[in-house]
Amino acid sequence: MRASPSYRFLNEILTQSGLEAPDGRPLHRYRISDAQYRYGLELLQKNSAFLDQQNRPLCAIFALVTSEWFRRQAENLWRRWHDVGVVPEGISVGDRNDIALAGLRWWSLKLIVTEGAHRNRNEYLMTLARNGGLPSTLLVGERANVVRAYFENVMADSLALPWPSDHADYLTIARRHAEGLPVSYQDDGILDLAAELIAGLIECRRALPKDQLNNNPAGWLDAQVKGWRERLPIYLPEDQAACSRLFNDLLTVEPKSRSGGIGLRRLLARDPECRWREGFVVHADGPLQFDALRNQEEGRFRAYFAGSAARLTSREFALIYRSGTDTKGRFEVTSQSLSRSGFVGPFAFSETVTVALSREGRTLPPVCWPGGRSVASACHVLKSTGREDRLELVGTGSVRSTAEVLLVWVSEQSNVLGHDGGGVERIWQSDQRALWRVEGMALVETEEGERYRVQAGASSDDERRLDLETVFLPGLSLDDGSVQPVLAPLRPRTRGSGGDPRLRFLREGHEIRPRDAAEGLVTVQWLDDEGFLIDRARVLALPQGFGLEGRIEAGGARVSWQGLQGWQVAAVDVSGRQLEAERLDAGFVVPWHGQPTAQLRVRLIDPYGSAVTAMLDLAANETVLVDASGKIRKDAPELSPANLRGAVLLTDRPVTIDLDLRGAGSARALIARRVEGETPMVKFGALAESLLGLSAERGPSVMIRDDRSRPLCTIRRSQTVPSVNDGKVLYANLDADAYAMARALLRPETELPLVQDGPGLFQLPAEPDGPYLVYCRRGDAVVTRPCLIDAPVNVASFSNPTRLQANSLISKEEERRRAIQEEFSGIANRTASGAELSYLIRIVGSLKGLSPRALDLMRELPSCPKLLCRLLLAASPERLEAILTLERDLPFLWMALPVDAWKEAAGAEWDRAAQELSTVFDSVQASQQATGQMQKRFETLAERTVWFAGVSRSIGIGRIPAQDLRSVAQDYLRLRHDQEDDLPRSLAEHAVRLGVPPGLQGFDYNHFPMLLVPLCLAGIACEKLEMTPDVAAGLRNALDFDSTYIATAYPHCLEFLSK
Repeated sequence: MRASPSYRFLNEILTQSGLEAPDGRPLHRYRISDAQYRYGLELLQKNSAFLDQQNRPLCAIFALVTSEWFRRQAENLWRRWHDVGVVPEGISVGDRNDIALAGLRWWSLKLIVTEGAHRNRNEYLMTLARNGGLPSTLLVGERANVVRAYFENVMADSLALPWPSDHADYLTIARRHAEGLPVSYQDDGILDLAAELIAGLIECRRALPKDQLNNNPAGWLDAQVKGWRERLPIYLPEDQAACSRLFNDLLTVEPKSRSGGIGLRRLLARDPECRWREGFVVHADGPLQFDALRNQEEGRFRAYFAGSAARLTSREFALIYRSGTDTKGRFEVTSQSLSRSGFVGPFAFSETVTVALSREGRTLPPVCWPGGRSVASACHVLKSTGREDRLELVGTGSVRSTAEVLLVWVSEQSNVLGHDGGGVERIWQSDQRALWRVEGMALVETEEGERYRVQAGASSDDERRLDLETVFLPGLSLDDGSVQPVLAPLRPRTRGSGGDPRLRFLREGHEIRPRDAAEGLVTVQWLDDEGFLIDRARVLALPQGFGLEGRIEAGGARVSWQGLQGWQVAAVDVSGRQLEAERLDAGFVVPWHGQPTAQLRVRLIDPYGSAVTAMLDLAANETVLVDASGKIRKDAPELSPANLRGAVLLTDRPVTIDLDLRGAGSARALIARRVEGETPMVKFGALAESLLGLSAERGPSVMIRDDRSRPLCTIRRSQTVPSVNDGKVLYANLDADAYAMARALLRPETELPLVQDGPGLFQLPAEPDGPYLVYCRRGDAVVTRPCLIDAPVNVASFSNPTRLQANSLISKEEERRRAIQEEFSGIANRTASGAELSYLIRIVGSLKGLSPRALDLMRELPSCPKLLCRLLLAASPERLEAILTLERDLPFLWMALPVDAWKEAAGAEWDRAAQELSTVFDSVQASQQATGQMQKRFETLAERTVWFAGVSRSIGIGRIPAQDLRSVAQDYLRLRHDQEDDLPRSLAEHAVRLGVPPGLQGFDYNHFPMLLVPLCLAGIACEKLEMTPDVAAGLRNALDFDSTYIATAYPHCLEFLSK
């Protein structure tokens, strides 16, 4: 029996794709030609009388042709059946849906279903449209010019991502620029395909030789990379020239900064206990506008989070460079992030993100980071980010958005109701907060009776909000985060209003005239014509020239103010009770009540009697340590690195601080740092952790002393251990936001949360996989000492453990360490060691703040430099950061590893790649593919870590650095022209004996010994200089001082000594 035309047509399409049956790929990936599209349309029209859900082949053609129509001919993306130009007449909407479903099933495709609060909705046309790929009108032709900038912006931001990145990262960028598309194209399906297109083009770009990047890259790809166009979610044979122009434009886009510029994104994040927490992600790459640096010298500043955010991070997050541009006082400020942006939280939306900038020990008063101003509201509106555990804040109050679904974050007592056909669903509720999902329109009513309107799936985005020009008050933090400080007279403006906005001003709940709202505590409401609140804010309008200062004195705290005529200021305790104080002219002195603190709670009462309370920072009259709770510590406490978060050192003059390494065996270090003003203690914490990494001993510490030899504190890894009894573990005085974890020695890459029974009390695993560690976390910080709990091995689960697992269970420490070292040597020298390398890399990636010293498998890694090199070469891009940070806690430095170890590791990794590829390719092709893989790995590492370019050059596959050594040294001196390196001169003396590269000759090494530190590291790597304890301490001191210069100059020095 002869097959029907429909069957023959479908078989032709499958055959040209190398298939016998549909495999579930999107329809646009079948790449049908213009002639095939016309023939399929003809079959559909001729046989329309036979088109029903029983005729599955014809239904399949219907689905294919409809999808292709959306790509080829649709003028917009309004998905209505009567707009689709290929649907035969006389078919009802219900029949069309049934036919579409039958056709999709023939192609093994699933129907898109959107979830609603009351019912789910089958999206027939949406499924067909998305299967068509990116529409032609969006990419070529007259309308393409309108949206060309959209794709270029997405490409530029995406090029700044590490390679490879998840599809969700590209999708986030595509959504961020969605407003550059026509409204009808602002569709999740189009954005998803745009992200896929950009990711595919970036992969193609990476295959391009550097000399072809700006010389018809699409043509080069056509000749050298067969099928590259077919792998993209677009195929435009009808306009090949236009398509090539588009591809060339996108392939030659210059990347933007790695972290997407300067700014800040407010997010809700779900923690391990499935609770939603407010926080943010900071972006710190690009030009900055910081007037605070206007009168500063040219130089480099370290950026630390201040205020509440300081309690959540352990290190500086960016380097800020200030450069003068001319003699008229103009200057430029550029920021460079030090790592990939991570979530910082919990941190309330209503809090301001402040930053402390420190240059060579002198710290400036905190400033507000761009985008970090308070976002206070009774109704926060968010959208999804592509990650299930992240939601991004898009607005406050009444919001309209084209997003199909919005999330509303309100108090537990607020009501959220569907309106005008919209649906709502409460998806989480706890801690007096609630998260609601909104489809369509919803009404939000707060417990105070305020009403907002939120609409998802709107025709356009509505960005209406109050613009209050809030001011940042360094040293003064209002207790009520919903109150925003502004300068009087209050002049609120509105953004997005179409005419005269309707504003109401209230004081203590009573409406007042605008002229009576010029000063003091006022509520501003912006209402629409129906009485719904568009936006609302509580503001504290402070007089121009206002000032409030505090200082620590022997008997108490002295407070003074200016410019507060008609206002009252008083000191109060935590309950709000006014404290007795000695009144002064425009000030007072309040005696200490209990332990002195570096903050004083004050009450500000405006001329109308409305009051707010705030915490006032107090300046020091001597060198004092202030812990994260604000208490002045004169007892020289022992603090863990986690306890340093939020702590500060206050000085009333420039002071030299000594860091003395103790209990470290043969390792020793005494390092000085000069500081002034308010210095974040994490500045010393990062250096202290690096010094602790010098020692192979257990329990070393670093004592911090001032220039009068007074001990201020001792930094030591947490020694807190729990009591264990009856299957439970108890931690005394554990912080409420800390939680316990377990990690089995046989599964060291897996961390399991323990069930909490009460304050500090947790249940131990009922059936553990052998011995395991128990410890407590607070975010990414481990706050207790890991405690080993013995348990029998589950023979059924581990009947055949690996050698690494078996070695971890050897009871005698010396025997266990020796066995691990021997196994490490075997892994490093074995070609087929991919499984062991992956295992070790997974362990490193899972540490997340747990010291690698807690696990013997990590602690012994420095015993085998070749294995360390192989781990870095074998790590995926997302694991690189974790691998690179091993040097902080373990006694080795990446730049000091022997060059021979790098060469042997590269050879071993090449052999492993060739061996694995030989199962797919012949020997010649496998060798070529392995070489290509190794080159890409080395390029990726050189992009992430500047110093690795020196390793690449030493192996013979790297490029010459773009900046010559003399320019690197001159840039360093330009930024430090008014400073002197606070480093021992012994490093420079060691380096001079090696011979100085021409690019470093002629400089004053006595004044600037840092210039020769890269040469010392290169000398150790070339085994021309010994890594003695003194040298090791000096190198870690220098790396903390300026790792950027060292990493940039190192490749030149390594090449000089390798000759």
